[in-house]
Amino acid sequence: MFSDFPVCNTIQTRHSVRTFDARPLDAETMAKLTAYAKNLRNPFNVPVTVHALEMLRLAPSATNAQPWRILRRDGAFHFYAKASEGKDEIDPPIIQRVDVGIGANHFCLTAWEQGIGGSLKVMDAPTDTGAPENYRYLFSWTEEET
Repeated sequence: MFSDFPVCNTIQTRHSVRTFDARPLDAETMAKLTAYAKNLRNPFNVPVTVHALEMLRLAPSATNAQPWRILRRDGAFHFYAKASEGKDEIDPPIIQRVDVGIGANHFCLTAWEQGIGGSLKVMDAPTDTGAPENYRYLFSWTEEET
């Protein structure tokens, strides 16, 4: 469904490498990687809610926890992370913030690839959003006019 989009295809087919091969890449593979890198943008203008949220869902996270929740309010996507259940100094814990950052990266790259401009901003936490009580607001993504 999303395979026409290079970033989407990369996210969908990614995996965590646990061992590495020290052999250099062959010329054909290098040529393919170079061509891919030159063609990261595409002519499609698909709504961000379709592909970017799906690519966010596919983002890796520690122990596959995916501790994020995204709420759309007032034209912005608000990112939340699960609050700490213990006595961590930072709430949400740092690893969960890293996970949300990876997910937000998937979201942003997909939107930008589709020609949808936007940026992440810390805003006043939205009120009356229906966000779960045990989640804390981190930042929002807002679309920018292009």
